[in-house]
Amino acid sequence: MAGIEGSYAQDGDPSRFDLHSPDGWHWRLFGPAPAGATEATVQQAAARSGAPVRLQHEDARRVAQALHKGAYEDEQPSLDVLYAYVAEQGLEPAGAHVEVYLNDPSKTPAEELRTILRVPVR
Repeated sequence: MAGIEGSYAQDGDPSRFDLHSPDGWHWRLFGPAPAGATEATVQQAAARSGAPVRLQHEDARRVAQALHKGAYEDEQPSLDVLYAYVAEQGLEPAGAHVEVYLNDPSKTPAEELRTILRVPVR
C-alpha cells in the first residue's frame, strides 16, 4: 500500500478536518503512475473502475510532517501537535494536510498502522 496518499480538508479550510464530523469533507487520493503514463492511458484504466481519475504532476513543496502510529480515527491528537509545531515555527499552513499510508489496513492491525501526516507550509 505504500505510495498511496490522501489530501484532506473540510469546508474549504485547509487547516480544518474533523475526523468525527464528515460533513463538508473534501478529499483526494493520489497514487503513483507508471513511467510513460499519458492522460489517455490513465483514463482507459480509470474507466474500468468507474472512479474519476486524472493524471497530475505535483511540484515539490515545503512541508512539516510527523509519523502517526495507530488507527486512522485516532489521528486528531497527532494533527493537533503537528499544527501546533507549524505555528511555533512561525509558519502557516499552505494547503490541506496530506496522509501517506505506509501499511495496508487490510493486513495490519489498527494499532500498528503507520501514517505520515504532512502539512504544506509557507
